[in-house]
Parts: sequence; structure tokens; C-alpha cells
Amino acid sequence: MVYTKVVNDLIASGANCYLFGGAVRDRILEQVPTDYDFLVGNINEDLFDKVLSKHGIIYRGNIIPELRKLNTGNGMVDFKYIGDKDVATYLKTNTDFTSNSLAYNMATDELLDFHGGRIDIANKVLRLTSRRNDLTSYPDFAIVPIRVARLSASLGFSIEPETFTFLKKHAHEMFEVTSKERRAVDLHKLFSRDNSRVALDILMKLEIFDRLFNEYDVKEL
Repeated sequence: MVYTKVVNDLIASGANCYLFGGAVRDRILEQVPTDYDFLVGNINEDLFDKVLSKHGIIYRGNIIPELRKLNTGNGMVDFKYIGDKDVATYLKTNTDFTSNSLAYNMATDELLDFHGGRIDIANKVLRLTSRRNDLTSYPDFAIVPIRVARLSASLGFSIEPETFTFLKKHAHEMFEVTSKERRAVDLHKLFSRDNSRVALDILMKLEIFDRLFNEYDVKEL
């Protein structure tokens, strides 16, 4: 795996390292993950960066300060530094759906499910991990109206009614806190998956289809 040596070095340095998000969901569904994301805690931040730098080039963004994108030369892997934060709380406030809130302890092989993700995966349901007042408080979360359409279509999951109602009410807030370029990244992912027509239908039901696609020339996507 592209991440094996990095993760082993982090654990050897005393870090807690958890695979989380879509990669865990895909494993439960017996699918091959397309992305790998890790949470890393219980380690000094400088040492964390030093360990990562031994394995490739680190890219850091401004939107999510705890995120490091590591180019290992064989692929990209995302690592989020959580310091001494509680894993359950972090997953609740920083993941979109319960099916993406599962974490796998890389040292102990323990699957952590604090928010009912396994049940929702078994029932093929997309449900928000936590109820929020709006989409603007966490910038990366704001892209979730596009993401819910993509995941529902590609995974064949239904959207839990309260989740759909909330997203329909707040979907236009996405345009306030995300850039056109950021939205294009997720739209490109949407078109690269099967059943993109189903995803487009969901965007119409969320009443953001016209506003989204009036922004772009087809060639941009």
C-alpha cells in the first residue's frame, strides 16, 4: 500500500493513527478505496511533519490547517493532525455522513464506530453525522450538497429524509463559502462515476442544479 511505510513510522514514533472516511466505508462494502485519509494524534506536531517529510513532499492548504497532503511518489495520501483531540468528537464535527465517520486503528486493528456508521452502511443510507445550523461553519463541509448527490448515485444509497430536508434548505449557502474551483473538483468526481444522471437528478431536487452549471463552460468539467 502507498501508505504502509508512513503509517508504520508514525506508530513507531508513538502516534495514534486511524484510517477513516470513505476508505473504511469502501472496505466494509468490499470495494477498493480510491482515496486514503488518516487521523494522527498523540504526537508532537513538529515530529509529525518530520516523519511525513521522510516519505515524500508535503502540501498544506489554508482551508483545513490540520491537513497534510503527502505525495509519496506512488500516490497521494491525506493526513490530518488532531493532536490530543478526542477521536469520537473530531469525527462527529469533521465528517459529513455517518458512513464516513468510521475509523480503523492501524495499530490495534480495531474498528471504531461512534455514530452508527455500520448500521447506515448496512441499510444503505446517507445520514448527516451531526445536525448543524448551516453549511458555513466548516468550509470543507459546505461542499456536501454535491457530495451527497455523488455518493447516493455511485453507492446506491438513499438519503435520510431529515438530511435531505436540511441540505435542500441550506444548499445555496455552499456558494458563499466555497470557490468555483473547489466546486468544480467535486463536480468532476461526480461525472467520473457511474450513474451521474442520478446524481444530477438529486442536484435538481436540491434546487441547485441551474446555479451550479451556469457557472461553468462544459470544458471546465
